[in-house]
Amino acid sequence: MVDFGAALDLHAVPGASFLVPEDSSSSSATTTATTTTTDGFWCPQQAEGKPWTYHADLAGVADTVHRMMHGAPLRAARSEGGSGAWAPAEPVKRQWVATALWQRLFDELLNAPDELNAPLDVEPLRLAFEEHLLDHPERMRDLKLFLMKQTIMLFSS
Repeated sequence: MVDFGAALDLHAVPGASFLVPEDSSSSSATTTATTTTTDGFWCPQQAEGKPWTYHADLAGVADTVHRMMHGAPLRAARSEGGSGAWAPAEPVKRQWVATALWQRLFDELLNAPDELNAPLDVEPLRLAFEEHLLDHPERMRDLKLFLMKQTIMLFSS
């Protein structure tokens, strides 16, 4: 199960963010020092000691997708060399076909801008997935079957 329990209601507390306790350099009155006790919960900003808001939700979505694809929680690290971007430790499997699209999903969710009050616009990503499924109706059918099997497994255990 993915934990969205540390999510912030940014409408209720405008300008709020969380900051890991080791970093006390923030002067923002709305930054709260916190850690989570849920095993495996993290977001890249938290791991780097930076303030975070919606980043935890994006990491939770990435974790959910990773669990559906690999059957295991997301473990991510900075890529070596080049960009130093965050990426899943396990590569996207070729059997998932649109590997570039899945890699884009993980890249955008795990490397969202550090701006606290400018959430990532996920609409272009959603539209790219919709376009891919419309261009490949057989994959839409396969996806529906896969989700149906997961639903059955969820309720049969």
